[in-house]
Amino acid sequence: MIIGVIAAMTIPALRKDSMNKTITTNLKKIYSEMNQATSLALTNNNTNRMYRTGLLDSAEIFETEFVKKYFNLAKECEADDYTCFGGSDWINKRGIGTKSYVLANGISIKFDSVQNQKDLDMYIYVDVNGPKSPNKGGTDQFIMQMNGLGTVYVDKA
Repeated sequence: MIIGVIAAMTIPALRKDSMNKTITTNLKKIYSEMNQATSLALTNNNTNRMYRTGLLDSAEIFETEFVKKYFNLAKECEADDYTCFGGSDWINKRGIGTKSYVLANGISIKFDSVQNQKDLDMYIYVDVNGPKSPNKGGTDQFIMQMNGLGTVYVDKA
């Protein structure tokens, strides 16, 4: 009976710790992938500004020449299909009119509308465990930003 009580107290803590490690690992992973993608895009287009690459000229160009070229996609969701983020209002109310994607590693991403933003930041919405719950801002969903230099950083959720 004592062992059962101890197990009941420790198992939830171990699960939460494991989930936190997975979330942290996936956030670091997508942060690295985003920085690698922007670095490659700048190098391949021989420039030091994202807006000079031509990738931000339209959502279609951005999708085909950046997202599909530099990320390993498992699923693509249209703007009105919320299954890539598990139906989360926190993400789906942002980036209006843009597609979202689930990467092969299970991480979901959605970019803010793309319109030749020059040195303005582009918001990138990230769900580090894809459509799986809890789908909560600051828990498994985060906002990243990419500035005009192609530098990606994690913003507050």
